[in-house]
Amino acid sequence: MRRELAGFVASARRRGVAVTLRLLASELGFDLRHRTRTHPVLEGVQLGALPERLHGRHLVYHPINPLVMRRTLAVLRRLDGEAAWAGSFVDFGCGSGRALILAARHGFHTVIGVECSATLADACERNLAASWRRLGLRASRELRRVDAAEFVVPDDSTLWLWFNPFDARDARLVGERMLESLRRRPRVAYLAYAHPEQLGALLELGFVAVAEVRVAPGHRDAVILRAGERACAPTSLPRTPAPSYPGACD
Repeated sequence: MRRELAGFVASARRRGVAVTLRLLASELGFDLRHRTRTHPVLEGVQLGALPERLHGRHLVYHPINPLVMRRTLAVLRRLDGEAAWAGSFVDFGCGSGRALILAARHGFHTVIGVECSATLADACERNLAASWRRLGLRASRELRRVDAAEFVVPDDSTLWLWFNPFDARDARLVGERMLESLRRRPRVAYLAYAHPEQLGALLELGFVAVAEVRVAPGHRDAVILRAGERACAPTSLPRTPAPSYPGACD
């Protein structure tokens, strides 16, 4: 609770109180609507069993905000039509499954979650089952209980999601695996990177930032990067205005 309160205060300073309250309503409304439990922040031993190489690191998990995720998908659709929907959606560090549910609701036919925390993977399985049953979702879903550093990126994937899951070393390693997939099967693919702390590592690898996602003018919530045969540097990054918030629970 202390960490969540600190997060609320920090968000209010960056985005303003009104936007922060709408983000919070989106968090709570998501679980009410889908009958899931995706909201709590987990850290340290709360994450359960982890790969041996991650032992000793203090890791913190928080699910992506539904409003930020929906906004990101809307920006991507305007950016390049349906190209990103041509293949599968992969969430690296899918946690309790919130982004997978939203991706399935927004038109992806295949969604894949990658999660190495035993506790979160178990929660993800429960949440996906509940949402698919309640909403009648038809998208194929898959949960890979594996360290993302060892995950082989599917060659049909066209949208990848990161919500700040990696340090600089792992960001570069997983980014290289993404590019390996593109070399095996040339195509256009996008990376939606929320809270992009390791953006520099991806730019060095050749990813191109093509759009920013903002739910309030003064704060960047995500960056959309492009890789593949059509990746080319834009003259400037298009920024998105604050949304009108048609409904917190959508």
